[in-house]
Amino acid sequence: MVSRKQRKIDDYKRRESFKEPRKSILIVCEGEKTEPIYFNALKETLRLIMVDVEIVGEGAAPITVVNRAIALREDRKQIVKKSLTKTEYEVIYCVIDVDTHETLDQTIDKARGNEICVILSNPCFEFWYNSR
Repeated sequence: MVSRKQRKIDDYKRRESFKEPRKSILIVCEGEKTEPIYFNALKETLRLIMVDVEIVGEGAAPITVVNRAIALREDRKQIVKKSLTKTEYEVIYCVIDVDTHETLDQTIDKARGNEICVILSNPCFEFWYNSR
């Protein structure tokens, strides 16, 4: 008669996860409606399953958009500490129209200082969005 191999207690432990968490991207837009609609449609069209894209329409001045992106990054860091599935934002984009904003230079400097990519649309985002 063949005897069974004795199992060790470690044989019954759950294996470590081997699947990489999805990469995360944050897009904070100056516009409250048009930009989020566009980026959400793009996200659905491209069927992005390997990346988590969060889109926020701020509807405020450019400096406020950058400040919101910084706040969302800090919030995400707190969530990541408690979660096994979420990751910190790998890239953060701020989409801003080039209008007559007095704080545009200050906004770009602050974004660069916080490792945030600024996407400037000139003319405004709605112009090229509606011309497609």
